[in-house]
Amino acid sequence: MADVQLQRGQTSAAIQSAELVLGMDELRESGWRILLRAHAAAGNVGTALRAFERCRLTLHEQLGTVPSPSTRATHSELLR
Repeated sequence: MADVQLQRGQTSAAIQSAELVLGMDELRESGWRILLRAHAAAGNVGTALRAFERCRLTLHEQLGTVPSPSTRATHSELLR
């Protein structure tokens, strides 16, 4: 749902939906990626970068791992 909202330009709704998904499963990286893209689309790249840091810390603390290549690619796009 968040992905469709983002495609329609409904960035606030996409952010809320992504946060809802992450509230239910904070290890779901697809939710993090949509959240990053939605914040960036809303013009809030700093907030998107902060969300990536939350993602990175969550995965490290709970699983001892790093974000997937796909999530890291989304992060790299924010830095351009």
